[in-house]
Amino acid sequence: MIKIKSATDAPDFKESNNTGLNWAPQTLRPLVSCILFILSCFIIPGCASHKANTGSPVYYQSDREQSTRSPATFVSDTVLMARIKSKLMSDDMVDNTGIHLKVRHGVVYLDGWVADTYQHRMARDLVRSIDGVARVVSRLQIANPGTVFINPDIR
Repeated sequence: MIKIKSATDAPDFKESNNTGLNWAPQTLRPLVSCILFILSCFIIPGCASHKANTGSPVYYQSDREQSTRSPATFVSDTVLMARIKSKLMSDDMVDNTGIHLKVRHGVVYLDGWVADTYQHRMARDLVRSIDGVARVVSRLQIANPGTVFINPDIR
């Protein structure tokens, strides 16, 4: 026998304000909404197409050479510069007349001209050997790039 439901047995479809979350109990609706929002924040950006980065980066990279220094960093950089200059002056193998120094945050910047590749390498290695030097950035220009070191004492 087939049972036919009457109009009184039909579910009550009243319009409600929260039509999207009718399946969730009333007490869990805010929690379910938060979880769905957080999931959509992770899923939607992942759907974007990724192209190869061909341009400059969007973020700002501070230049340590131009950044401000604290008084303690300034003093330690000044002491380090004095140690480097005294070592360069006391070394007979390096002609330091064309070398200009700049020290920022323990990074030593070498600018100027040297006679040959040997002088370039000696100046760079001499500065690297000093305690407190974090890194050496050599921007030295070589006046005679094809020449070889000749000791002036041997003639």
